[in-house]
Amino acid sequence: HDRSSDQQSNHGFSTDQRIIIEGLLVQKKIQKQQEIESSMVALIAYDRSIARQIESAERRAGLRCNPYDRNNIHWKAVDELIEKQTAITEKMGNLTSVGKDEDTGVDSIVTEFLNQQRPQKKRKTTTINIADS
Repeated sequence: HDRSSDQQSNHGFSTDQRIIIEGLLVQKKIQKQQEIESSMVALIAYDRSIARQIESAERRAGLRCNPYDRNNIHWKAVDELIEKQTAITEKMGNLTSVGKDEDTGVDSIVTEFLNQQRPQKKRKTTTINIADS
C-alpha cells in the first residue's frame, strides 16, 4: 500500500482511518439512540401505571372525602401520585430533547477535528560558528 497515493488529512490520518473513525462515531450515536428509546419505553409503561393508580386513588378519595380536601390522607395520596407523574413527564421531555443539538450531518466531530489547522512546529535552528584558526 503506497502511502503517497493514499489521501491524508492534515493530521496524518488516512482516508481508511477516517472512514473507520466516522463509522465508530455513527455506531456510538446509534447506541445512544437505542438507550434513549429503551428508557422512553420504560417511562411510558411507568407513566401508564401511575395514571391507573391516580384514577383508582381519585375514586377512593372522592368516596371518602368529597369535595377535594388537600389535608385528607386520601387526597394527599392522589397529589403524591400526580407529582410522580409530573416527574415522569419531565424525564420523558428531557429524553426527547437529547440529540436535537447534535450535528445534522454537515460535519461530524471527527471531520471537524481532522480539518482543523495543524499547529506549527517549532523547528530547531542550529548555528554553526566557524572560528578562525
